[in-house]
Amino acid sequence: MQLLNPEYDAKSELSKRAYTVCNFERTHFAFFTAVMFVIGSILFFADGSAVTATLCFQIGSIFFP
Repeated sequence: MQLLNPEYDAKSELSKRAYTVCNFERTHFAFFTAVMFVIGSILFFADGSAVTATLCFQIGSIFFP
């Protein structure tokens, strides 16, 4: 059973709302983790930001779907 199966979109108004919210949150989370990964990767080029870069890079790497 897939959570974001398009067939579930046509069930009822409540299921349509749940489907839309799940899609939005999943996309938002993926975008956030990708941004954290990119920020962490860029921060590795600066000398004094190794700890912040590592933290951002790890958050982006671990949680990226």
